[in-house]
Amino acid sequence: MFFSRCKENARAWKARAQELESRIGGLEAEVEQERRGRLAAEAQAAESQGEIDKCQRIYQTMGKFATSFLELQRSQLAIANTMKTEKQ
Repeated sequence: MFFSRCKENARAWKARAQELESRIGGLEAEVEQERRGRLAAEAQAAESQGEIDKCQRIYQTMGKFATSFLELQRSQLAIANTMKTEKQ
């Protein structure tokens, strides 16, 4: 009786161990899936940041061009006004 109870307990513990190992395997797969998702999100964030940086550089360049172009237009207007004044 004692040995049969020990055998039953051993079977129960083995079944529980297998159940837990199976659960661990499932959780490990879930963790791996989440890790892949995190890596994909990080890669997407890095790509987006690269695009933002590129757009900022373009915006700054366009701003500098606009300022330069405005100064050129002002210079041309000043020259035109000077020539107009000299003609009169």
